[in-house]
Amino acid sequence: MNKKARNEFIWLIAGLLMIIVATALFLAKAQIKCGLVEGNAYTWWQRCIVLLPLFAGIILMITNPHKPVPKLVAGIGVLVIIVMIIISTTIVLKERISAIRWIICILLWLIGSFICVATLVLNSRKRK
Repeated sequence: MNKKARNEFIWLIAGLLMIIVATALFLAKAQIKCGLVEGNAYTWWQRCIVLLPLFAGIILMITNPHKPVPKLVAGIGVLVIIVMIIISTTIVLKERISAIRWIICILLWLIGSFICVATLVLNSRKRK
């Protein structure tokens, strides 16, 4: 591994660690429940309806790999799953979170995300 690739890898790991630390700080004071994953809010057929666009997109990608429509259908399927998880998520604060802790968590999430995106996207554009 050359020096530039090693430095990019270190930056990526640093960004991921920042995101993990911010999440751990938040989860120490909060409890998160997701109805879609736990199964309390949705029955099996409702889960199948949520997963249907993703499966349709995967099948279309297998049959027509060079067309853009299957990728669009699979992307919509992933988007539907993410939206349903966000909608069915409940966050319960076990303890009061101080303002400084909120600021630290938000800054770590934002800076860590920026570092990861910058490392993955911007440096891949420079290589082309």
